[in-house]
Amino acid sequence: MIFITEIPVQQPFISAKTDNVCILCRKDNGTYTNYCVVKSSGNMLQYDDCRSLLADDISEVSIKHPNGFEMSIYIQNGSYSIGIIDEENGIIYYYDNKNDQEGAVELHGKTFPYHMISKCKNAVCAMIEDFIQTGMPSKATNWMMEEF
Repeated sequence: MIFITEIPVQQPFISAKTDNVCILCRKDNGTYTNYCVVKSSGNMLQYDDCRSLLADDISEVSIKHPNGFEMSIYIQNGSYSIGIIDEENGIIYYYDNKNDQEGAVELHGKTFPYHMISKCKNAVCAMIEDFIQTGMPSKATNWMMEEF
């Protein structure tokens, strides 16, 4: 089982090298909550813990995995945009819903094409759980890759 424990934070963290998964949640009011994922006797993230990361007052979630990958989730009004950066290899993975709908969605001042938006909190939780477990983009999800 994996437990997410809250660590009080005054400002956005600068992550030190650690063997733990670090999570930073930015709330709508501009404050931050920092979490650390602690592995215990199994390897499952508690479902309620994951859903709490996507609470109604959260606007952005950043998850730093010790393998160097980082997941970012932008949230507003039940819409989620998910990206994963592999800085070592210079690749960004963007969630792709495979919907060819034209247009864009704005999430807290950032603009994303419709095909990069999920409306399903459960699917986003599954992506988070998989990322915390593996440190990689979920194989059960469609991703677009871009080099930087």
